[in-house]
Amino acid sequence: MKISVIVPVHNTGKYLSRCIDSILSQSFTDFQLILSDDDSTDDSAEICRRYRSKDSRIVFVSSDGRGVSRARNTGLDIAQGEYIAFVDSDDCVSPFYLEKLLDLCEKNGKKLSVCGYALNDETTPPERVGVPLMAYPDEIIPQRDYFLRLYTKMEIMYVVVWGKLYHRSIFDNVRFADGKICEDEGIIHHIVDKVDSAAVCAQPLYFYTKRPGSIMSASAAVQRMDIFPFLQDRIDYFSERGMYDLSFLTMKNYLVKCLQFYNYLPEKDYKRLTVHMFDAMMSRRIKNPVKNKRFLLKLLRYRLFPSSFKDVDGNEFMFGNN
Repeated sequence: MKISVIVPVHNTGKYLSRCIDSILSQSFTDFQLILSDDDSTDDSAEICRRYRSKDSRIVFVSSDGRGVSRARNTGLDIAQGEYIAFVDSDDCVSPFYLEKLLDLCEKNGKKLSVCGYALNDETTPPERVGVPLMAYPDEIIPQRDYFLRLYTKMEIMYVVVWGKLYHRSIFDNVRFADGKICEDEGIIHHIVDKVDSAAVCAQPLYFYTKRPGSIMSASAAVQRMDIFPFLQDRIDYFSERGMYDLSFLTMKNYLVKCLQFYNYLPEKDYKRLTVHMFDAMMSRRIKNPVKNKRFLLKLLRYRLFPSSFKDVDGNEFMFGNN
């Protein structure tokens, strides 16, 4: 078995058939498809069972309702492929998704490959997604350059676990944090730690479903505070290895997110918590040998008036000329 494709499933019956059909339509066929259901209450589990009865490459397993991380870990525990790929159950992929990612790994002798992605709506099948007609050259990204790309406007392509192919050895002693969201942020530096470089092609082969009304709600914002300990772990990872510039970039990310969450969260207790976290990180930042006085002065101004950050484009502020 060459590739195990892991699809975590939770109440996505509306999109699931499109997702599974796009995987079963791959030009590369030597794969195992693991549908890992996380205690769905809609018809998702039944859809999975129906597909399993029709295709022997499909494995259907149930996890215990502890979230997408546990569902992915369950898939990893039973994966038989030499390589691992992830697809979210409300998304879909190009027919050449696996073929291209595998070719990137094998022809370049790499254990990690990355492709581009395109936004899609809830109904358009993968063959009708609009993709720019242009050349997409392959490139080899050294480990350090990969880390730097986590802090660019293209960060999503490099942070998320989908849109990639991993040699299974990468997941030796590496698993997603159970019961947490923002799990991509928590695992990506541990994944890249296992490789010296990655093969990348920006061609959009993964189609991410942008659902209407997906602006972060207050309750979702509370859940997404899981990202802060993950960023803290990444700061420690870089600092321990003397990568102080990367540690500083992660601190910037952490501080900007504190200001964003201050404005997402309605409860005063949570607002006070984000201010406390901001102050604690600013104190730690002093010990980092890498400095950016202009950026930090701007942050301090917003610290005095955090509500004024509400309409600021966080990505532009983070990645712009600061």
